[in-house]
Amino acid sequence: MDNSKADRERRLQEMQSVISDFFLDDQDLIGVPLIIATLLRHFCISYGDECFRSIALFCLGRWKDCHEESRNLAISEGQVEDACIIASDCRTIEDAMTIIAAIGSFSGDQQWREKVKTELQQTLSQEMEGK
Repeated sequence: MDNSKADRERRLQEMQSVISDFFLDDQDLIGVPLIIATLLRHFCISYGDECFRSIALFCLGRWKDCHEESRNLAISEGQVEDACIIASDCRTIEDAMTIIAAIGSFSGDQQWREKVKTELQQTLSQEMEGK
C-alpha cells in the first residue's frame, strides 16, 4: 500500500515538473482556467460561434481599457516614452478588435443576442426591484 502511494506521489511530482517546465514558462502558450474553458465550450454548443466573437471583443475592450489607464498614469507621471509604447499597444488592440468585429459568425447570431437580451432584462428587473 505504501509503495502504491509513493509511486502515485512520484508520478504526480513528475507531471507537475513537466507542466511547470514545459507549459508555464512558454510565453506563447494560450491557456485559460478549466472553468472558463468549460463555460466557453458550453456557450458554443448552446449558442454557436457568435459567443466567441462577442466574448473576444468584450475581453479586448477590457484589455484596451487597462492599457489606457496605464497610459494615462504614465502621462501623469511624465513617463512619455512609456506612454507612447502603451499607446502603440492600445492601437494594436484596436486593430485586433476591428478585425474581429469584421468577421461574421456562421452560427448562433440570433440565439446569442437573445440570451444576452434576456439576461440584461432580468438584471434590470432585479435592480429595479431592489434585489
